[in-house]
Amino acid sequence: MLTLKRARERRLDEKVFIDFIFWVVPTGFVLSHMLDAVFYHPARVAADPVYLIQIWDGLSSYGGFIGALVGGLAWRLYRRRPVLEYVDITVSAFPLAWVFGRAGCSIVHDHPGALSNAWYAVKYPAAQLAFGYEGRVDLGFIEFALTIPLAVACHLLWKKRPLRASGFYVGVTLTTYAPVRFLLDFLRVEPTGIGRVVDADPRYAGLTPAQWVSFAALACGLYFVAKTRGGEYIRTAELAAPEGA
Repeated sequence: MLTLKRARERRLDEKVFIDFIFWVVPTGFVLSHMLDAVFYHPARVAADPVYLIQIWDGLSSYGGFIGALVGGLAWRLYRRRPVLEYVDITVSAFPLAWVFGRAGCSIVHDHPGALSNAWYAVKYPAAQLAFGYEGRVDLGFIEFALTIPLAVACHLLWKKRPLRASGFYVGVTLTTYAPVRFLLDFLRVEPTGIGRVVDADPRYAGLTPAQWVSFAALACGLYFVAKTRGGEYIRTAELAAPEGA
């Protein structure tokens, strides 16, 4: 709803924008699960290939980003329309959605981190339930808290004149999120020594899948930051038809 509101503020064709969203969102959810399954649970996929299409059972944030990108590029090729303006308007609203998404993660505590007795730590079931509970960093909660200022910043920047060049919000969001996610993943529980209660992310050459993707995300973000620096908004998307037309 916020994305469509912003599209209307830019006087863009709402039907075209809805069409774009219906290409991006389903593809994002499907690949979010599939990439999560392949890179985070390969043993489960090998044992039960049907798990690969059970899209309700596990999602990856970066997998969703990649899926949305694939959907957007497919839309561009099929509809033969410029896509960056649609992408940037969507991304400008995305941090608010991300706040709600990570709030869900913090409620179900599905991103356990390192052992901690800090005031913001969460009591997770210990590896052996007989020993009660142990304090761990809840990475979902930390991301939830850190995303709030990003959502506020995007809201304030959207209201400020002059209007930002298309690609600005892509650059800001990726350059903000990628380093934070890269560093936070060092706090994730290790694959060994955690018992059967806490679920750990796999490592590839010492890094989690999300950390490897963070390199590409940061590079992409820096590219758009440099490209849009000092630039102003230029409309490339289709305008809405005049009222009564």
